[in-house]
Amino acid sequence: MSLDERRAAWVQDYLWYKQRQRAQPPRDSENSTPVITPKPTVSRFFWGRTSLMHLETLDEPLQRTANRALGWGIVDFAIIQGWRNEAEQNRAFEAGASTLRWPHSKHNIVNRENGVETPAAQAFDFLPYVGARPVAWTDIAAFSRVAGLIQAAGAVEGLRIRWGGDWNGDGRTTDHDLKDYGHVEVT
Repeated sequence: MSLDERRAAWVQDYLWYKQRQRAQPPRDSENSTPVITPKPTVSRFFWGRTSLMHLETLDEPLQRTANRALGWGIVDFAIIQGWRNEAEQNRAFEAGASTLRWPHSKHNIVNRENGVETPAAQAFDFLPYVGARPVAWTDIAAFSRVAGLIQAAGAVEGLRIRWGGDWNGDGRTTDHDLKDYGHVEVT
C-alpha cells in the first residue's frame, strides 16, 4: 500500500469513526444493549522509504514487532539501521557505537537457505519523531517511550526485546557504559 493510499485509508477511517460517534448506536433487540462495531485500525504513522529498506533486512518476527509498534499509532519513529555489512559493523565498533566486531553483532545475522544468504538482523536502531521532526539524541524520554512500545509489541509477538538504554532491564539508564538509546535487539 502506497503512502497516498494509506493516508486515504486513514482519512476514510477517521470520517467513518466521526460518523459513528454522531449516529445513535444500534441496539441488540433481545436485551436492548448497544452493539459495538469496532473501528478499523489504520495507523496514523507510516514507514518512510529508508525505514522500509532497513525493515526488510530484519528477521520476520522482528519485522512484525516493528510494524506492530508503529501501527499502534502512539509514537512515530524511523528505523535508521537494520542489518550491517562487515565494513559498517567494524566502523561502528571503531567509533565506539558497538562493542562487537563483525560478525558477532545481532545486526550481522543472515539466513542461509539453498546456498543463498539473506539479511535477517535481530537488532535495529531507531529514531523517534515528533511531528515531522526527529527528536534530539539527548531526549532519553522519547527514546524510552519508543523502546517500551517495541518491547510491548515484541511481547505480543512472543519475542523478548532488550533496549540499549537499559541493557540489564533493571529500569535504570545510568548503570551502563554503552548507552545506545536508539537500539533494540532480540534476546
